[in-house]
Amino acid sequence: MVGYRLSGVALAFVALSSTPVFAEDQLYVAWQGGSREQIMREQIIPRFEKLHPVKISYVATVSTALLARLKAQRANQDIDIAIMDDGPIFQAGADGLCSSSTPKHTDELYPLANMDSAKAVGIGVVATGIEYNTATFAKNGWAAPTSWNDLEDPKYKGQLGLVSISNTYGLHTLMMMSAANGGSAPGYDAGFKALSEKVVPNVQAFVETTGTLSSAFQSGEISIAVNSNGRTLALASTGFPVAFVYPKEGAVATIIGSCVVEKPKVNPNAVEFVKFLLTPEVQKILAEHEGMSPVTKAAVLDSEIAKQIPTGEKAMAALVVPKWDELNKDRNNLARRWAREVERKR
Repeated sequence: MVGYRLSGVALAFVALSSTPVFAEDQLYVAWQGGSREQIMREQIIPRFEKLHPVKISYVATVSTALLARLKAQRANQDIDIAIMDDGPIFQAGADGLCSSSTPKHTDELYPLANMDSAKAVGIGVVATGIEYNTATFAKNGWAAPTSWNDLEDPKYKGQLGLVSISNTYGLHTLMMMSAANGGSAPGYDAGFKALSEKVVPNVQAFVETTGTLSSAFQSGEISIAVNSNGRTLALASTGFPVAFVYPKEGAVATIIGSCVVEKPKVNPNAVEFVKFLLTPEVQKILAEHEGMSPVTKAAVLDSEIAKQIPTGEKAMAALVVPKWDELNKDRNNLARRWAREVERKR
């Protein structure tokens, strides 16, 4: 709603009222830095501020750090809207950090955006698969990878970049290396065996963020990695020779979720901001600039963008969706085992 003037009588009433006035409000939105921060600051936040009487401050942080911050500040939250990967946001929901005022999943959204059990809602999807330097592969006469098991190929020795299991993409790597070798939850034994015995010898470095992988590609330290299609698209947009592969065993959906943070008094503009993220206009912006597949069925993308990311009911259904309510219960054990059997083997 556009701002308006109050009469003297109305101003006096506001001064005496115990109900908060939100006309001059400040909201704090937390999500990742880098290109995601840039697109929020330059395109999404200004659009929302034109429609609502509120100023928004942006807090750049990774999902795991944001989750820790919300836990530490439970009694006095400064963040109003949290945006996180699906694993951490389901943890936030389980810990009571997300508010029931968060907009719920509706039939206007694809099913995988349903995070109602976490009191959150999906705002976009990226797929985890394999990215590779097309110039390096062409120079060496290597065919493009097609399977998760291609990460085991000894020709990639010292060329592979992997994200640690502290990041969602590391857990995806474990899941799919297990699936490619006939294993599954809860222990992912086949995945740990394949990683420790065949994949680790190829690893140039384990990193904490996918942004670090992009830097490693650009510096020539690696030529193949596990990453998201969104990050690959962003790197390719700079002119770097990189391509993304959806492995034959499946690519894993990372559902970017958002929730209104639980507080004694939730600002209604925080609820409106989450709704705004689900509008076709914003969904298109996130797709074009971040490679995030829309969760809103009404979002219409330009044909070139639609070719590069999963879109539509069929494509959404083809992605592997982790069962985070179950996974998070065992995540600490998996992390300890990863540290012992995977990263220490390097």
